[in-house]
Amino acid sequence: MLEEERQGEATLLKRESTKKSRKLYLESYGCAMNFADSEIVASIMKENGFETTGNSEEADLILINTCSIRDKAEQRIRKRLMQFNTLKKKKRSNMMIGILGCMAERLKEQLLEEEKLVDLVVGPDAYRELPSLVEEVKAEVYGSQMALKELASISAPDPHQIVISPWDKSLIEAIAKAISSADLNLNGVVDGDIVRINIPSLTGETRQQLIKLVKKKIESAKVMVRQVRAEAKKEIEAQKDDGGVSEDEIHNQLSELQKSVDDCEKKLDEMGKVKEEELGKI
Repeated sequence: MLEEERQGEATLLKRESTKKSRKLYLESYGCAMNFADSEIVASIMKENGFETTGNSEEADLILINTCSIRDKAEQRIRKRLMQFNTLKKKKRSNMMIGILGCMAERLKEQLLEEEKLVDLVVGPDAYRELPSLVEEVKAEVYGSQMALKELASISAPDPHQIVISPWDKSLIEAIAKAISSADLNLNGVVDGDIVRINIPSLTGETRQQLIKLVKKKIESAKVMVRQVRAEAKKEIEAQKDDGGVSEDEIHNQLSELQKSVDDCEKKLDEMGKVKEEELGKI
């Protein structure tokens, strides 16, 4: 069921900010499941150094999670993407913009390649996991070792290519060298203002690397779900001291909470299984 009052709502997790946290603005449209998916995405991004924000103007990464079943959904999402692109051009040139969900998969070529409204599209395609192979590669810059994800936007425009666009163009040679020196059997080639990596057909070793990565991401998401459950459980049990809430009602709330957690973990397992199957076919 669609929740009209929540359309366009920004997902916000409990703040545990640090000065080095990057900001994620995650806007959701669609049914309750989409909003639940957004919380999972936000939790995974939190594990990777992103803090959610309700202010798109301070975001390093903007994501829209949507589906195609809403009236005029496509027009509304395009309008929002145009607004975010205007913000990117005027105020935050290093910002990345992405779209998630079934609409993203259906319109990925138009949004990513033709209209160039987004930097990344996250659908069921397994090759979207490929940038994760290189984002942790360390490059020698500014007198220290820094991960590529801290220095550049990383995208996969097609199944056999990774494109790295450094925010500081003077680092391009150092990034290409870091890619070629890493133990990934990949070569970074400078192509103008970007580093291009051509991806050969997956070897058994690379395939296993990706499968391990999928399992790690799924387990990280489960840990976050359990942390949310622990906090929610404390709030429910605290009602005992407030009065007016029966033991049966508290028991029912705890049961519903556990059911939601079980459903979420089941969905994560299913997602992981699908990804592993897709990787086996590439």
